[in-house]
Amino acid sequence: MLKFMRTHAASWGIKILLGLIIVVFIFWGVGRIESKRKTVVATVAGQYIAIGEFDKLYRDLLLRYERMLGKSLTLKEIQSLGIKNQALFTLIDSSILRQEAERWGIIVGDEEVGRAILKDPSFQREGRFSRDLYLFLLRRQGMEPGEYEERVKTALLVDRIRSILGDNLVHLSDEELRSIFSRREEKIRLEFVKVSPEKFMDEVKFEEKDLEDFYSAHREEFRVPEKVKVALLRFRPSDFLDEVEVSDEEIQSHYEENRDQYFSPKKVRVRHILLPLPPDAREEKVEEVRKKAEELLERVRKGEDFAKLAREYSKDPTAEKGGDLGYLLRQDIDPDFARVAFSLKKGEAGIARTRFGFHVLKVEDIKEERVIPLEEVRDKILSQLRREKATDRAALEAADSSYKAKKRGDLLKYAEQAGLKLITPPPFSRGKEVPEVGPRPKVVQEAFSLSPGEISSVIEDGGGYFVLQLLEKIPSRIAPFEEVKDRVARRYKESKAREMAREVALQVMARWREGSLEEFLKERGLKVEETDYFPRSSSFIPKIGLFGKEAQKIQTLTPQHPFLNEVIKGEGVLYVVRLKEVKPLSPKEYGDKKEDYRRFLEEMWRKQLLSSWLRERREQVKIELNEELLSRYQ
Repeated sequence: MLKFMRTHAASWGIKILLGLIIVVFIFWGVGRIESKRKTVVATVAGQYIAIGEFDKLYRDLLLRYERMLGKSLTLKEIQSLGIKNQALFTLIDSSILRQEAERWGIIVGDEEVGRAILKDPSFQREGRFSRDLYLFLLRRQGMEPGEYEERVKTALLVDRIRSILGDNLVHLSDEELRSIFSRREEKIRLEFVKVSPEKFMDEVKFEEKDLEDFYSAHREEFRVPEKVKVALLRFRPSDFLDEVEVSDEEIQSHYEENRDQYFSPKKVRVRHILLPLPPDAREEKVEEVRKKAEELLERVRKGEDFAKLAREYSKDPTAEKGGDLGYLLRQDIDPDFARVAFSLKKGEAGIARTRFGFHVLKVEDIKEERVIPLEEVRDKILSQLRREKATDRAALEAADSSYKAKKRGDLLKYAEQAGLKLITPPPFSRGKEVPEVGPRPKVVQEAFSLSPGEISSVIEDGGGYFVLQLLEKIPSRIAPFEEVKDRVARRYKESKAREMAREVALQVMARWREGSLEEFLKERGLKVEETDYFPRSSSFIPKIGLFGKEAQKIQTLTPQHPFLNEVIKGEGVLYVVRLKEVKPLSPKEYGDKKEDYRRFLEEMWRKQLLSSWLRERREQVKIELNEELLSRYQ
């Protein structure tokens, strides 16, 4: 740490850090309780969970969801995913597990953690652990080795505790296993009638009194939330990029200190021809496809154009590109595919079998692992260091402005004197974006925590820095009828249309049971539709689109009881469903999957046991949450 600070003493960030350290020492004796209030997000049986640890996990989860969904999340989406609670309960459970493991005498030492990492095939090259690959993969995840090793230790503790709890598992007989397997895996097909409330909107008639009565009965639905009006200064690193300079010495020093960042693992450029094969294909089908793959391989080795063969025979979306998969990293592809691809030389071809089927593949090019020379990454490093310096500069300017504005007591007058652009967005409510600024949850949270006239300290949010002054708090109110009359009318019509749709859906159900449905459907402009076959245990119903609990209701249908006793709610529509057909499992399907399914069930029950045990422990141990800190997160 001292070496780092000596090396970077000229950095604005280090100057700020040194200033903070001085403040900490000055107020150490009187600020320890206040420090805990600001740095500890939760206490679990006396063990602290630091805000830094929580914040990092929260951001990791947020980034993971954004990568998975391919977009930035809105505040509403963040709240609906429950990212804050996911991060919080993960850390609470980890704390409980560590404490319980210690109480039970379960110890996971550094050597055991090391062995687990060394054996992980993700970090191996040609069957041996590669430190360069290990560091490269961790860096891609934004993780330090110490942090990852702590996660491995926690995972090993979880496995030990699950094993202890799992000793009490009830082992299923073959008859019980078959019954459960059949109920989950047999395929079913449904008939359904879809009734949309939207179709009834034009049939809803009303008078002024109807709207007034509806408004009186649902006044809270028309409540305008509390809002705040602020003035703010924004300091973006991009505004300071032209003002910072980076020397050649700084670029060289950064490169030397972060050489492992510039390690490039081995890559191969591959073309392939996919001959698909279901995982449960019969042996004769496997041999048929294998033979076809071998015939194609022989044609490739005799010099036929691989791209032409791929376009003709491959069943993969890459067929139209001649089977070109581009450059691949070993850890990014199926292990069986990688084993063959990375064993071939440039120009050689081979066959790999994966869970997708047989692949005839050819290595077009190989890029061996190497450390990228400085000249190739100079511009990238220069850009990174300029951004870091610009960020430090923005943070320092924001801190300076906050201090001076507080001293003056007026952000507007300070901004005029300093020649800074003051932003005064329209009033906004909790959970909403800041107009003219965008989604800034920390800015919103800080704005609602201020008293009128109060000026904030620096707020870092969304890659920028903000200083704001609360100008006005606008209390929550119920909007008067005339102000929301159009909304009331829309809500009234929607409510009545839903009632009418439900009544029609119930009539559909009754007539379907009686066998007199056809004429009624013609009168109402409705029709019976059918789904494709799908597994009974599926959490998604094709063509209907039901998820979760609504989909689970379908699983109870049998040929003897093909109707539900209720109308199913979908996304803005209602469904009346009937079981049309059941496709039972064949003895071979059960025999092929029986033991895999037994292992799946036992693993699922172990997880449930652990989850139940953790819930009980959460109720038994003393857990204190810092609601003030947690309220800053969505």
